[in-house]
Amino acid sequence: MRMKRVISIALSAVLLGSTATVAASAQETEVKTKTYHYVALGDSVTAGYGLSGPTTFETMLSDPALLLTDELLSDPIEDAYPAVFGGYLAEMGEEKGVATTATNLGSCAYRAEDVAKTITTEGYKGEVAGALLSGLSGSGEILSNYHNIYQEYLTQADLVSIMLGGNDMIMGFAVPMTDSDNPVLNTIGSVFALVMIGCDVETAAAAGLMILDYYKDDITAEDVKEAATYFYDFFSDPDAVSENAANEVKSVIDAVREINPDADVALLDIFNPFGNSLEYDGQVRDLGCVIKAVFNRALDEVFELPIVVTVNNTKIPLKWINETTVEINGSVVTSEYLANLCKEAREKLKRIISEEISYPLQYLTAGKFVDPLIRSLDAKIKATAEETGCIYVDVYHNVSNENDFDPHPNAQTHREIADLLKAALSDTVSEKMAKKAEHDVLIGDVNLDGKVTIDDATMIQKAMAELIKLDDTQKKAADTNGDGQVDINDVTHLQKYLAEYDGIVLGKTIE
Repeated sequence: MRMKRVISIALSAVLLGSTATVAASAQETEVKTKTYHYVALGDSVTAGYGLSGPTTFETMLSDPALLLTDELLSDPIEDAYPAVFGGYLAEMGEEKGVATTATNLGSCAYRAEDVAKTITTEGYKGEVAGALLSGLSGSGEILSNYHNIYQEYLTQADLVSIMLGGNDMIMGFAVPMTDSDNPVLNTIGSVFALVMIGCDVETAAAAGLMILDYYKDDITAEDVKEAATYFYDFFSDPDAVSENAANEVKSVIDAVREINPDADVALLDIFNPFGNSLEYDGQVRDLGCVIKAVFNRALDEVFELPIVVTVNNTKIPLKWINETTVEINGSVVTSEYLANLCKEAREKLKRIISEEISYPLQYLTAGKFVDPLIRSLDAKIKATAEETGCIYVDVYHNVSNENDFDPHPNAQTHREIADLLKAALSDTVSEKMAKKAEHDVLIGDVNLDGKVTIDDATMIQKAMAELIKLDDTQKKAADTNGDGQVDINDVTHLQKYLAEYDGIVLGKTIE
């Protein structure tokens, strides 16, 4: 089964194609006292994976959004919605006299579960992304740096957007199939995983045919029955499948608020990349591309068989096409004529397969299976937003249907998501920016929220333990006793101030 293992690893590697992370778009490198910080958390959709060009098996590991590095943080994907929204924030900040930053921490192949653990656990690497990167490119250790990056930017954030949950469901469905010993499940899961991560249709179809060819002599009726049962069990209860994903999204919210309770949190739902409206005719035909590609390849093989065509009421085996001429009822028919008939028959069959077989199969895939899962998850995400006091952003009902097979949004959809963020958050952002513009930073106000509280003492302690990193302004605010250093004495000084000890004074503004 060595070949199966190689194929599974290669196909799972494409899953990594969703492993990218992207990020920061600070308007200025100089740290200013009055700065509004935005941070985006998500998977490959947030990261902007695929925006730099079509994703193929050869290019997926070279996508500039693949890894969260210093280079990517300083030069983010411009068309990704966090950067577009960051542009809106910069315009608002200019009006308020406040500097802004927009940092994209979207991490491809990361589930909500992975993001939560990355925030809370030093050195954690996404389980799927870590295994794949280590096996394919030897760069898996890069992921262990994500914790420090997350901590650094989330600690300063005034606003955090979260768009997660899709990978939790997708990986729960596709990964077990690619690892299965059942050849039917292995083939379907591998093709599904390739397409879902944005690999081109031709590559996905070719991979599926290659796997099927390898297993063709081993497939049994029991294999088919097992595969059918797997699909039925997985999709028969969308709420059960989406429940875990929704819970993991909530764990991300909890992790963010644990280190930054003052940040506003926007929770975005996810959309069906093959068309949200089940009445949208294009979504069925889009998904049909994969099925058509498989059938077309199969037909090319079928037409090598002795199929017949009819000329002058006489049936002629197609294999006679190899002859230069054929005499029928005293007439000479050229092989070119027969070839044209053959081509017409072939195209007709392809149209039948495309319109009468591929279309309904795609409807079942996108309509009956995928969309109910997404809608179930989105309903839970909306409820979670209400429960946790997050700002809910309805993406599902408000983005255009796309006409391609890439599950990652195109630049137009990214712009639409950024517009939705702007519409949902303008008042909240404007209010917080106004507060920043009203006052200078106070000594002791380490989290820069305009007031001195026990949360500021906690931030100093975390900085001393190297759990977080303070910027230049925060370091000045943290030096509460004015001795030019940030240490335990500043924590004690601040705590005494909060306890209203006699003679302990704070409140001086930073020059």
